[in-house]
Amino acid sequence: MTRRSSPLNSGFTIDKPPSSPHGKAPNERRDDIWLWFYLALRGKALYRSEAMNPRTMSEQMAESIKSFRLSLDEIAVDQSRQMVSEEHIAWISDCKRQLAWIQHRLNRDKRIRTPDIYSSALTEREMLVAKIDCSGSAPKVKESFVIGLKQDWHEQMVFDSQLNWVQEANEAGACRHVVEWMRKHQPDQEFPETVPKTLQELLIASDAWTWSDVERKYCIATVRRLWRQKIRR
Repeated sequence: MTRRSSPLNSGFTIDKPPSSPHGKAPNERRDDIWLWFYLALRGKALYRSEAMNPRTMSEQMAESIKSFRLSLDEIAVDQSRQMVSEEHIAWISDCKRQLAWIQHRLNRDKRIRTPDIYSSALTEREMLVAKIDCSGSAPKVKESFVIGLKQDWHEQMVFDSQLNWVQEANEAGACRHVVEWMRKHQPDQEFPETVPKTLQELLIASDAWTWSDVERKYCIATVRRLWRQKIRR
């Protein structure tokens, strides 16, 4: 069978699509994930987007493109418009805390209209990047947002370090102490149903707390002092 060249970045072809994304370069896998949801979001897929199977997804996408007689050139144009440059998302890691922070920012920012997509076949990072790639926001707006996120994340890590003391002794107890103090002195804040037991869980919960830098510094310093007094008794 003749292999027809493709304008798509993933190297995807109609006559002979890749049999599996396993073993591909990260960029190629990301391209395939984008294409999978791209077709589904436009009602041009012969599959349910949440039922992604890495072993068969390429064949399913090829069948869908053939069935709906879609133009690879047009898809490639949309791909170049929608997908954020790899250099701008390389800083995003698999760290659960970082991913939760980014998701929180996405939920808050009205400029980025992320689609409601999901697949258990993807890692949390892949799912988050796919939401950004598939969003209908203008390319420049999306790129500016991601660049801004990177800058803000460096600042956020400094803020996060202010709570490192909860790991000094009895991490779960320290986390509970922080939440209980916040409930008492900042009752209007949003609190998780389950009390955090680790620093990472506490940091994720704190993303929902709205306070100025001065308030944050004061509250954390106060609750830290009270906690250290408590464990010395």
